[in-house]
Amino acid sequence: MSNVANVPSGKLEKLVFVAYLLHFFSAFNGLLSPALIVTAFLTGWPSIIALIICYVWRDEAA
Repeated sequence: MSNVANVPSGKLEKLVFVAYLLHFFSAFNGLLSPALIVTAFLTGWPSIIALIICYVWRDEAA
């Protein structure tokens, strides 16, 4: 048995980084544009896409 920890692949690290960027982008745009209803609705989509990415790759991250 080896005591080497599982190191995530480079692709997984990039996907996590993209997911965080999408969440940040969504939150940042939501804070900047609370007056426009259409803009507020559209700024939620990046966060939903990030959740889908995280859901699809959850087995790989475990």
